[in-house]
Formats: sequence, structure tokens, C-alpha cells
Amino acid sequence: NRAATGLRTGQDEAKTLLEEKASSTSLPNSHLLAAEALSFYEWLGLITKTESVEFPLQPLAEVCAAVGHLERWLSNPDGSLPDPALWRVVSFVAAIARRRGCLDKIRKPLAAYIDFLLKTPGYLPAACYIVVETADTALAVHTVQAMDNSGYRPLTYFHDERVASARNIAKTLVIAGETGFEWFYKDYLNPRYPIPNAGSAVVGEILTEWTALVRSTLTSAQRVMLSKVVLPYQATGEGHFYRVLTKLSLLVP
Repeated sequence: NRAATGLRTGQDEAKTLLEEKASSTSLPNSHLLAAEALSFYEWLGLITKTESVEFPLQPLAEVCAAVGHLERWLSNPDGSLPDPALWRVVSFVAAIARRRGCLDKIRKPLAAYIDFLLKTPGYLPAACYIVVETADTALAVHTVQAMDNSGYRPLTYFHDERVASARNIAKTLVIAGETGFEWFYKDYLNPRYPIPNAGSAVVGEILTEWTALVRSTLTSAQRVMLSKVVLPYQATGEGHFYRVLTKLSLLVP
């Protein structure tokens, strides 16, 4: 957590931590091994050494923190949840767990952390980043259902990552399958409840990404549902705010 949150670790403390790891090997001089390891990491550019040890690249620091979080969750799935500000670290936890084949073992804390994020204003996109890293249908369904309980039309994006966050929200809806489609249709595409101009930019960008993702995978039943909204949007003109008709034409020409 220190590396991910900007807190510093002194060189002596870093050597002590490495010595503890080195003591589990058969090499006799763990103190020398720890010092050489720090020098080697510095030579590679992975760390910088002044009075403290620092990571020059924030994503690298977050990956290192993620490895520690994963080990803690594997040993204690009911342990405490990280702060919402550490959501990127948890997204790396999800990615590492998926690659190692141990995602099922941390499914419970991941779902709990996603619920935690969705209850924290402004962190809905972060929950979707995590889901995308898992590529897991069950977690995606859980997230969409939790979003449905977060209030009416809760979708938002990170303004400094508009495209990436919109894409990850759309991917979450797609990974959730029928549950994602039905919720998105119910809350955002149904012309009986048009989107006001004030909220159309978010919807427009998410819809653009969603359209590109589902174009080749829509079921016949889903295409029928989408085709039924074309005429109402044409009649009311409500689709102009976020160009819903333009996108729908790609799905139901």
C-alpha cells in the first residue's frame, strides 16, 4: 500500500523485508542478497534509492501492492477492504488472480469491494474497470445488479478518462450478458423514459462503445427489442441528444 499511496519505505526497512524473503532460500547470507537485490532493481530502473526506496512508475507500484493484497485475500478472504482510492490496485489484483487461475478464491472480497465502490459517489467506473480485468460473467452480473440498486440511471465516467471509462462500463454490460442488456435497455434505451440533455454526453459515449462491442453478438430477440424503439425516437426527436438513432442504425439497419 505504501508504494501505491505515495508513502515512503526507508532503505533499511526495504532491506529487512527482502532479508525476510531471502531467509526462506538456501543461500547463507540473506543480508548481502537483500542489498544486491536492491542494487539490481535500481540498475533495472524499477526503483530509485535516496533516503528511501521509491517506484518511479506508479503502475509498477500498484502492481507490487496488488501482489501483496492478493496474498492477503487468499489467506483471509474476509479481511478488510482497501480504501476506494486504491481501486487501481484492486484492478491489478483481479488481473493477477485471473492469470493465476485463482479468481474463484477471491470472488467474495472482490464482490464486496465492488459493492463498496458503488456506494461511494463517483466510483462506479472504477468498479467496471475491476470487472473487465476479471472477464467474469458472474461478477459482471453482480455489478450490474448492484448498479441497479444504486439509484436510477447511475452511470457516470471519469472526466479525465472519458473514453477508457466509458469503454469499461460498456464492456461490463456486455460481459454481464442478458442481465447487462436488459438493464441498459430498461434504464437508458427505452424511449418511454427519454434521457434529458443534461445527462446525454455520458450516455452517448457509453452507447458508442456498447454498440461497437455488441454489434456482432446481439441475439435475434435483442435485435427485435431494439428495432421497436426506432419509431418512437423518430417521432419524438428525443434521440438527437446522444445520437441514439445513429447508433441503433448500426445494430438494426
